This record gives sequence, C-alpha cells and structure tokens, in this order.
Amino acid sequence: GRYDVEFEERGIDYPIGYVRWTETRNLDAFLAIVESGQVKLEPLITHRYSIDEAPRAYELLADGGRENRPLGMVLRYSGTLGRLPAVSSDMSSVIKPVSGPIAGLVGVGFIGAGSFARSTLMPAFQRQGDARLEQVVTANGLSAFDAQKSFGFRRAGTDVDELLANPRIQLVCIATRHDSHADLVVRALEAGKHVFVEKPLALNEAQLARVIEANERAPGLVLVGFNRRFSPMADAIRHQLTSRGPMMMFARMNGGNLGNHWLNDERIGGGRMVGEGCHLVDLLSFFTDDQSIVSVEAQTPATTRRPQDYAVQLRFADGSIGIILYTSLGDVSMGHERIEVYSGGASAYIDDFIRGRVFCGGRSRKLKQRGRGHEQEVAALVAAVKGARPSPIAFSTLVGVTRTTFEVHDALAKRTAL
Repeated sequence: GRYDVEFEERGIDYPIGYVRWTETRNLDAFLAIVESGQVKLEPLITHRYSIDEAPRAYELLADGGRENRPLGMVLRYSGTLGRLPAVSSDMSSVIKPVSGPIAGLVGVGFIGAGSFARSTLMPAFQRQGDARLEQVVTANGLSAFDAQKSFGFRRAGTDVDELLANPRIQLVCIATRHDSHADLVVRALEAGKHVFVEKPLALNEAQLARVIEANERAPGLVLVGFNRRFSPMADAIRHQLTSRGPMMMFARMNGGNLGNHWLNDERIGGGRMVGEGCHLVDLLSFFTDDQSIVSVEAQTPATTRRPQDYAVQLRFADGSIGIILYTSLGDVSMGHERIEVYSGGASAYIDDFIRGRVFCGGRSRKLKQRGRGHEQEVAALVAAVKGARPSPIAFSTLVGVTRTTFEVHDALAKRTAL
C-alpha cells in the first residue's frame, strides 16, 4: 500500500485474501506482539531528549555517519496538558480584518511547504525587502520546521487555524494540493487576510461559488499564481502588440506523460486543463488586455481521448483568437512551452521563457530578460498588500479564467465541442 493514494489517503483497503500484509496490517501486528510482551521496547531506546531538544534529535537521526547512531529515541514532554480555553466559532470576533496601508513589513504566512513552495515561492518572498516570513504550517510538522530553518520563518507548526489567527500575518500564501485551495482561500478571507493561492483557484463551480461569496464579504485581496503574465518577455510582447488590434495567438505546452500522478486525478489535481492549462488561458487573456472570453471549443485526438492531450480555441470579445495545444505525446527534450502572437503587422514568440523575439517593420528585437515571472509576481503582490492597492490581477479575470478551464474540461469530458 505504500505510495498508493487509493489506500493511504482514501482508505480503500486491499482484500486480505489477495494482499495479506499491507502497511496497516504490519503495524497492527507489531503493536499486538508488543502488547503481548513478546517484544520489549526498552532495550531499543538509545537516546532520550526533551521536546525542546527535538531539533538536536532530528539532526542526530539525519547524520548516519556518526558512531553513536540512534536506534530508538524518546521525546519527553514537560508539564501537563490542561483544559484549553473555548475558541469562538465566529472568526470575525477574534481576528481584525486587514485594512489600509501597512507601515512596516508585510507579514507572510505559508500553508504548505512542498517542492515548488521551497524552490520558488519562499525564496522569492525571502528576497522581498518589504516582506517578512512569519509562520509556516504543513500537514507534516517536520517539513514545516525544515522550512523554518531554511528560510527564517519566525514560527512553524501544523495548525492552520493558529496561522490564520496570527495578528502578525497580513498575507496568507496557499501552496497545498489543488483540492484544498478553495477551502483554504475561503478560510483565509474570512480570517481577514489577503490571499495568494497557487493555481488553480478551484476545481469546480461549487468551490468557485464559495470563493466568490467569501471575496464579496471580505476586505482582503486575492491573487492566483498565474505567474506567466508577470514575466518580462510576456510584458514586452503585450506592450508591443496589444494596441495593434485583434490578435492571433498560439500556446503549446509539451507536458510529458504523468501517468498516475495526482495532477491527473480530477478529485485531487483537477486534471491537466484545470490544474495546469489554466496558465495558458490566463496568458492569452493577458495579451488581449484581459478581454472576456466569448466562446470555447475543445477537442481531444480521436486516437487517444486522453485528458492529457487536447486542443482548445478561445475567442475573445475584441475578436482575438487563441489556440492552446496541450500534449503528453511528445518528447520533452523538445522544450516545454512555445508562445506565438501575431497582430497588426507585428509578431513575437517565446520559447520556454528563456528565448524570445519581437518582429516588426522587417526588423527583430531579442527579448533578453528571461524567467517565468515568479519574482515579478511576488513583488507586485507585496506592493499591492503594503500599499492597500487592488490585486495585480482583477478578481473578475481570475474567475473568468477559472470558469473557462471548467468549460474546456466539460467539453473534453463529453468529447464534443461547445
């Protein structure tokens, strides 16, 4: 059952006649023989630490090269657990909503500390002079404490409610799995916080409706991690081509085959349109100056019918057309993303946000500043929160992009064009 999502997370057990020893049954059997006295744990304990010395204990575990390597450890908790005070269910009675400009640093709290948060988001916030990493919480406390040590968070733990109640935090960053995004956005808004959430904003219309309702009641801004529109290359193309009239746009994502990855599970990841293709919908919308999308067509190859392979045509209110090609059928060494934009006698392209050019009047100009826009996105967000300005992306655009991904998903599920 190890690494089996159906078993570990959804509780669907293996029939004992087919699989005698699962993770759970192994643990149950071990506890039974400990209870019977057949296994003595005391001789296995080689180290004892107070809970305050827990970091030292984990460092010893991590350093397998020492001679005095631990076999079994005990962490001792001092004192007694008393009755906890009652907590009001009305968050507004105990948490003051953020309002007005922030004189000092923007306090940032992270929910989630996975690989993307640690490799990209946390370093970007750490480099912001107007932001302070205040608290990080994860389902696994060890990952939170590791992030605290690596990035200098003041606090770490596992309690989301504690983070949301922290008065030193004005901005909550949600970097968890996709199925938890909408609920955490709602909770953070209801706690009076500004919210940054990695894409997608929601996995279905019911979740999105809850987010919309919470946003209407709350004072905080919301930003979804549609970082590509913040990239210097995308910004240069927009300024060069947007004023020239309707556009023809092409966006290709050569994503590779993820197999049974959780992103392909619609209940958890939303699938590769809602969970990843949303980036391309937002980028094409950005090039049109966020014109509304008036029609959607979507198809999958007749030979595969796989949700990892699709072609989408978007028509915008100004007459612009955007084509999205998402495929898992190619060789990933070809490159991940290719963007092309044509309008009013000018054209431009971006390759993997590393190379790009703008063509106009028989001449071309190289786009030099590479990057997918994460740094610029975080800078714009922190500035908006600190200055009490609107979100860098209008909430109506976030909703429109999200709903478009739902329409595409539904069309692909029915294998018919809208």
